[in-house]
Amino acid sequence: MEIKVYVDVLFVVNFILDYLLLWLTGLLLAKPANFGRLLFAAFIGAIYATLVFFLPINFLFSLPCKLLMGAGITALGFRPKSLRVFLQYVCVFYLVTFFWGGAAFFFFYFSGAAASFGAVYRNGSLYINIPVYQLLLLALACLPVMKAAVYCSTKIQQKQKGITLICVVYHGKTLHLRALYDSGNFLRDEISGRSVIIAEWDCAKHLFPTCKKPEDAACEGLIPIRYRTLCSDSLLYAFLPEAIYIKNKNRLIPTETVYIGLLDRTLDHYHNWDAILPHDFEGENQHETKLTPKTFNLI
Repeated sequence: MEIKVYVDVLFVVNFILDYLLLWLTGLLLAKPANFGRLLFAAFIGAIYATLVFFLPINFLFSLPCKLLMGAGITALGFRPKSLRVFLQYVCVFYLVTFFWGGAAFFFFYFSGAAASFGAVYRNGSLYINIPVYQLLLLALACLPVMKAAVYCSTKIQQKQKGITLICVVYHGKTLHLRALYDSGNFLRDEISGRSVIIAEWDCAKHLFPTCKKPEDAACEGLIPIRYRTLCSDSLLYAFLPEAIYIKNKNRLIPTETVYIGLLDRTLDHYHNWDAILPHDFEGENQHETKLTPKTFNLI
């Protein structure tokens, strides 16, 4: 049976596929990218897939070239700021690609859709004359399964790394943090002697809507706490919340109230946590508060 291959269909199908894969990558990492950058990256990927299909150049459809192209369009779409973040994006992109590709193969093979639409595999590139709406439906069907897998993986990583979910109440507003226990955090306020939880400013800046950085929030009650690094002494601006709770399943467990120091940089490049607990931070289990949607809403 002779199958006609249309260049425009080949290009559009690959363009949509590349865009969906990049979009799903950003969605799973909770780091949505610029719409224009994703379109440009998908456009480059579609050109590559079209050239590979028609040009008999072995290097173009070799495995190293394909891996480099996948990494390249990922870098174009998200512009990661470090090598670690770049590798994280690439790994998730290929995870989404393999999962979606397996689901698509399962669908086309067992439903016989590929034969009815017309499919050709050439030079490592697959052409299927499939309606666009079916591509979209297939991607949406895969999304819940991939999100569930990423959610379970994140929970396992958090448990292995000793990450604690805490809720901070300050002036009627709530701040939710994923805090890593650090036995080396001995930072204390010299006057009160209270320990200090170090948190990212980006997570807490909604508590201070008129401030652009921690130094600007000093007029709203933040106090400077001096700390020492390997190179010099620095200041960390901190506030004392009304209450701190540890989130345990459907309960909020009150704990000791300590200072929250705000740092204007990322603590973990993989975004597994956004705060660091002091070495002596312990929860108190005598009182438990039921976790309700109103209690845990972000104001």
